[in-house]
Amino acid sequence: MRSFVMDLSGENLHAVTPEGVTFADYLVSPDGKLVFTLDANEKVELFPLDGGAPRTIPGLEAEEVPFQWSEDSSSILVFQKGGVPLKVFRVNISTGKRERLPDLSPADATGVVTVGPVVSTRDASRFVYSYYQVISVLYVVSGLR
Repeated sequence: MRSFVMDLSGENLHAVTPEGVTFADYLVSPDGKLVFTLDANEKVELFPLDGGAPRTIPGLEAEEVPFQWSEDSSSILVFQKGGVPLKVFRVNISTGKRERLPDLSPADATGVVTVGPVVSTRDASRFVYSYYQVISVLYVVSGLR
């Protein structure tokens, strides 16, 4: 598998990513210049859509998953997977400067194991997410012989 860009006439086709690296439509920057990818090893890279070498985002941590671009294409929104509540950050793609955004968690986090995936507006004013919750019953029995 590999990702390509083609103009609407269908004549100009060029590869954006190497073989084995693909991206989804919603990962393209609003200015149409970059796309972020998450490969099989969960490594995040930025690929220019007009061709060229990919680059990494400084300061991005291994357990962080990108899920949205800022409106001006200067930052991405990421969440740190595995935690409850889910920590969310805005990360500048050039400098790596980080801004902590509100944590995401259901009102009643009882039994919540994981939170995610996450979808948001570009300005990070609204979030939608799902979560996995396990509710069980514990019985305590005493006096058995």
